[in-house]
Amino acid sequence: MKINSSTSRRQFIKNTLWATGAFAFPSIVRAEVLGLNKRVSPSNKLNIGSIGLGKMGFGDLNWILDSPDVRVTSLCDVETKRLGWAVEKVNKKYKDNACKFFSDFRQLIAQPDLDGVIISTQDHWHGVMALQAIKAGKAVYLQKPIALTHYEGQQIVAAVKRYNTILQVGSQQRSEESFHTACEIVRNGHFGRLKNIKVALSTNMVSLMDFAPHHADIAQWGSNQVHSGPVEIQPPGLDEKSGLKFTYANGVTMECGGPDFVSQGKEVPKEAQRNVLFECEGGWVMCGRGNFLKASDPEVLRRGLDSEDIRLFRSRNHYQCWVDSIRNNHPPVAPAEGGHRSATFGWLGNICIELNRPLKWDPNVEQFENDPEANARLRRVIRGPWSLS
Repeated sequence: MKINSSTSRRQFIKNTLWATGAFAFPSIVRAEVLGLNKRVSPSNKLNIGSIGLGKMGFGDLNWILDSPDVRVTSLCDVETKRLGWAVEKVNKKYKDNACKFFSDFRQLIAQPDLDGVIISTQDHWHGVMALQAIKAGKAVYLQKPIALTHYEGQQIVAAVKRYNTILQVGSQQRSEESFHTACEIVRNGHFGRLKNIKVALSTNMVSLMDFAPHHADIAQWGSNQVHSGPVEIQPPGLDEKSGLKFTYANGVTMECGGPDFVSQGKEVPKEAQRNVLFECEGGWVMCGRGNFLKASDPEVLRRGLDSEDIRLFRSRNHYQCWVDSIRNNHPPVAPAEGGHRSATFGWLGNICIELNRPLKWDPNVEQFENDPEANARLRRVIRGPWSLS
């Protein structure tokens, strides 16, 4: 069916959804049951579906459409207007009308010929959708934060391991050269032992779950803590502009604040003010978006790494890295546990701010120490009929 001037986009979507039975709710069939896990060969394109087509989702769709190894076969959104726009975009890209579309994500996930799913919905849907996709044998590209609560993040990490699934978190800063280079310099001790990390979130602590998963992820990567986390959390001061502080077991600290708190007059361009500063015994290095990279000794940046230095996973296209991971069956640059551990800083920070007192955290068992009140805030009851099972 082709949209014409006499048919509204909303009516087109509505009519076609009913005609194709897309409002039905079939059970999920795992891809491995259908023998699909080893179906993809280098000569075939991956069939990808996308759930959530708002601002972030539409951006994700634009990026994945550029991959020569992918065919976007299906889309899902409850808002018919933007679903219609996205369907038109995909069909125009491939010069046909083959793109399938759904108002219920379960319909999209249930497709037996689907290799991967991009989930770009609001945070509270991440856990339910990602777990259903993983159990159905689909590879997942999941926008950050990985989940709404710490408990949901744990369930996603466990499911990825259990079902041996490729999941990449939308922590795209790992695929930006400035962040990658800064982390390699710090990890290899080119400025000496790391002492403190400062991350710029915003002018206050309110939007902690927005940039916390991004910048905490870079802090974790650069400090070699990707499988761990802090042991103490200190609440911010009354002005809420700085002072939220995390301490690792080795004494390294991470402080959160606004751009001025981190930049400290280091002549940072406006577009790079959301940044990360690593302070070491022998100097500092700062990285930000827009390929911003600066250090106390510029010669260290010009010289680069030594031949024996540690190299971190190198990616320069976050979406293509996910596609390559699916095709070649290797871990992506931003795997599930890394995304979960990074988002943990946001969850812990919010709990600390809410309780307004210092907290002690055990990163091994992922629980607050002797603090039932704080631990009770690590999960929320999911409203039925939805569940994580």
